[in-house]
Amino acid sequence: MTLTAKDSESLFLKSGDKMTVVATGSCNVARFVGNELGSVFTVTSDYPVTTGPLTTDSTWLISCISGSATVTKTTQDAVITRVIITTEALLPTYGETGVIYETEAGWKRWDELTGAFLAVVSGVPLAPVATTGSDPVIAGATVVGSVLSVTSNGGWSGRPTSYTYQWQADGVDITGETDSTYTTLVGDVDAAITCLVKGVNAVAAATTASTSNSITVTAAP
Repeated sequence: MTLTAKDSESLFLKSGDKMTVVATGSCNVARFVGNELGSVFTVTSDYPVTTGPLTTDSTWLISCISGSATVTKTTQDAVITRVIITTEALLPTYGETGVIYETEAGWKRWDELTGAFLAVVSGVPLAPVATTGSDPVIAGATVVGSVLSVTSNGGWSGRPTSYTYQWQADGVDITGETDSTYTTLVGDVDAAITCLVKGVNAVAAATTASTSNSITVTAAP
């Protein structure tokens, strides 16, 4: 759309869209998310503006102060659901450095030259995956009442930044026991205690847990 001096128009942009404003004079642009006023900036002939891709639905009010302004909306077919800023250290996890976007059409990066989403190099960034042959390790005394601890989380791809735990007795989850330590109870006597470990990174938690070695609880002497 084209505006002339004193004109004002609003434009609704969905997540994933972008907008370009080019002015021969100057115009003010204000962004609203819901009823909340967000950014406000001025566009001049020396300062054309291209937004986006936007991460939330928003309404933009463009007010032409002088000259004229041309506003172009580009609709993307991929709604953004998450944005992650990656670094060289995260390259094995994401396959890209810079800003990547999780969209309904998969993980994308924004290409300024083409003004479009492109697939990230490795496709979908990876959640952690357990390394075969490098299982978690638990340690502690076998006698009931002892504290068992996860001494190694095992090997993982995807550079986990944290881990989740679920203790089990004879392969059955022990309700509420989700810390890295567990104190055995009388009811655990003769049971094989293990711990399920999942790696977690900025993408997601591992879909499959890695199981530790087992410790069989013995009665107190």
